[in-house]
Amino acid sequence: MSHTKILDRWAGQVEGDGRAPAVTTPDRVWSRRELAEFASGLRAALAAGEGPARGGPVLVACADPGAVMATILACAAAGRAFAPVDVRQPAARWTAILEDLGPDHVVCDAAGRAALEGCDTGEAVRIDAEAVGAEARSARAWRVDDWSALGVPDGGYVYFTSGTTGRPKGIRGSLTAVAHFLDWEAEELRVGPGTRVSLLTSPGFDAFLRDALLPLCVGGTVEVAGSGGVPVGAALAAWLEERAVEVLHCVPTVFRTLRSAGLTAGSLPGLRAVLLAGEPVRAADVAWWRGLFGDTKELVNLYGPSETTMTKVFHRLTAEDAVAETVPVGRPMPGVEIRVLLAGKPVTGAIGEVELRTPFPLGGYLDGSAGGFREGDRFRTGDLGRLREDGVLEVLGRRDQQ
Repeated sequence: MSHTKILDRWAGQVEGDGRAPAVTTPDRVWSRRELAEFASGLRAALAAGEGPARGGPVLVACADPGAVMATILACAAAGRAFAPVDVRQPAARWTAILEDLGPDHVVCDAAGRAALEGCDTGEAVRIDAEAVGAEARSARAWRVDDWSALGVPDGGYVYFTSGTTGRPKGIRGSLTAVAHFLDWEAEELRVGPGTRVSLLTSPGFDAFLRDALLPLCVGGTVEVAGSGGVPVGAALAAWLEERAVEVLHCVPTVFRTLRSAGLTAGSLPGLRAVLLAGEPVRAADVAWWRGLFGDTKELVNLYGPSETTMTKVFHRLTAEDAVAETVPVGRPMPGVEIRVLLAGKPVTGAIGEVELRTPFPLGGYLDGSAGGFREGDRFRTGDLGRLREDGVLEVLGRRDQQ
């Protein structure tokens, strides 16, 4: 899937059944048509505010996930880079991001405006997402031809690292790379029309693109847990059952809280797959889950840093992994190559640094620093790993102990 195919598929879903739910939150349900009209309004607002010297990145400062999704779609259609952020981030992080990104536009809702108060956004044009949304609902201006077969460039996106070890670093990514992942998960996990996919991720993390764009492109529904933080334990189990979520994406720390929810073999009847990423999975996690559900609810381990655009390696967890000393992260997705380097040379069976090669050029860091990027499509992750003789990768920690 190319970057424009994301828009083609989304437009096809809107045209096919505009009344179907696209996004469900505790506060409202966005139909496909409503979200499309919102995106059309934002796209027009971006074009109106461009001017002769504009066309640079768009900072997305919205707490409303529907507004974030609509802005992402609008930027993709305009060939503009977008940079979503968590509006709850501290002031120092706002300052660093604004200085490094230098946005031409800032799309914000009430929460974003409050967070940006006192911040220097330079000459960036501010777009009021709520005002655009209200106007779009009354104008009802959306045409499938305006969103299909577009010849716009891949403007990509920018996400910033956590900054826990220093100043946040902007990472450039491409929608072409996102499309590569979406194609894989839709086929591998049978995500299609009507599938309900969880969204527990903050807009400030690139996994938001996975959780939002996957169901939008295939005719599913994005199920948003709410703005009061990620539900855990019994609250998470209750939400999964109430919303009949079929595909759950989360980090292992959140997944483990379900152990206190009193689950039985008959719990979570709608759930059929849990995809874990961002942290190591433990053998005890696998043993507990499989002890309850066996093979009826898949547990999948995902691996891939933000620098290579989300997941690049995956592993369906089995009974063998429930007793493994190290739970593997698995084999590469189609088009991806894994190497483990020791003294700069590829090795098998020994511990070295994990390097990933992607089937598309990598965008690198916003500040131009090289970091682990090599040869345009390779990235040395800084993770220590071992490539087994059967081609399965185990990740064993960090070179820098981070």
